[in-house]
Amino acid sequence: MRKSHIAISLMITLIAGAGALAAQMGTGRVAGTVEDTQGNPIKGTLVVAEMGETDFTLDATSDDRGRWAMIGFRKGEYSFTFTAKGFVPQQYTMSVKGLGKNPSLDMVMEPVTVGNVFAAGPASQLLSEGVALYEQKDYQAAIAKFEEILQEVPDLYQVRQNIGNCYLDMGDFDLALAQYQIILEEEPTHIGALVRAGDVMVRKGDLKQAVAYFEKSIEQAPEDEVLPFNVAEIYFDQGDVKKAIEYYERSSTVKPDWPEPYLKVGYAYLNLAQMDQAAEAFKKVVEVAPETPQAQMAQAALDSIQQQ
Repeated sequence: MRKSHIAISLMITLIAGAGALAAQMGTGRVAGTVEDTQGNPIKGTLVVAEMGETDFTLDATSDDRGRWAMIGFRKGEYSFTFTAKGFVPQQYTMSVKGLGKNPSLDMVMEPVTVGNVFAAGPASQLLSEGVALYEQKDYQAAIAKFEEILQEVPDLYQVRQNIGNCYLDMGDFDLALAQYQIILEEEPTHIGALVRAGDVMVRKGDLKQAVAYFEKSIEQAPEDEVLPFNVAEIYFDQGDVKKAIEYYERSSTVKPDWPEPYLKVGYAYLNLAQMDQAAEAFKKVVEVAPETPQAQMAQAALDSIQQQ
């Protein structure tokens, strides 16, 4: 723990445990700071100090510079708990002297993520049970498990994707979209929520809005070949063939050995009656994946073009 000087003028909150008398309190002082993993101060962190197995408790709240301080400690072993919205709770135990200033207690807190919440504990078990129920298509029971996780860790908004997926498979598109939108309010670039929201809009027949969601997801994952391919499919279904070609080609740029985008580009050029470009695309299919069903279809299309 690093040391830091805390100004005497800091606001100090002091609460003695139930039944504690002023005479039982000491004059020990503990102060410190709270920061996130990027070194930014965390305002509003509740710091609670509990003495051993007694009911003697002190607490304080960090200010806008992440600073906190308590006075009134008796000599003994204390457990310090740090809790802040959006961060994984932290705990630290230290011996405190009952007279004067103690060493600074500075805490670094990690943001709540799926990884650090599910690494251990009941949330991990609930997730496993919920996923198993989802795979069994027992969607209502799965939703109940996922909602239990949110009761334990309300800030873990990522779990709402699991809930949304349940509603999506149940055919309740509005409830599914509501879950994905909650995620996007917290994290506008969340790829999973963007893709699933786009899927909802496809099923609802709102292809324009679906494309908007998919395009945002592509911006976040430029290395993913499937996302631009899906957008291309939507444009093709809408009749915007030129735009479809653009996204098919983006997909093949990401994964040059995938024959499907080249095949679709060939069909798209056929729709535009641009036979030379279509032939080039079909030749590319045969070149990159000669033993595949796509190559057989491309060769058949090539033969047809050459016979004209």
